[in-house]
Amino acid sequence: MRFRRAVVILSDTVLLPVLDGSASAAVVAPERIGPASLSNSVNKGVSGTCPTGKVVLGAGADTTPGNGHVLIDDIRPSANLRSLTVTAREDETGTPDNWFVQAFAICAYPPAGAAARRGDERPRLVQQGGGCDVSDR
Repeated sequence: MRFRRAVVILSDTVLLPVLDGSASAAVVAPERIGPASLSNSVNKGVSGTCPTGKVVLGAGADTTPGNGHVLIDDIRPSANLRSLTVTAREDETGTPDNWFVQAFAICAYPPAGAAARRGDERPRLVQQGGGCDVSDR
């Protein structure tokens, strides 16, 4: 069985401060973006950019219809977390059917004091100062 939906959670370092009650880590004005590619039968990608000042907190993708022969190849936020790129491809069997890929991102203003960090090739937000870097958990 093949799955055609994928979700990547990038917000663990944002949600942890929210859960411990820190008011400065509140997620402000979240919104969803969902750019889609053209519908045809070739491998493709699509990119979306968060509105000015907002960053990607969560991401996912969908291929429709695909009929079990289209795979999400990559879901990648930019290093500064301002945009998202999703790529999809047909499997070795392929399909003559038209399909499209759609990217989904939850964008919001970053919590006060948060900064984008790219340590082990996973872009993420970390709370600066305070002695605890929650990105290492």
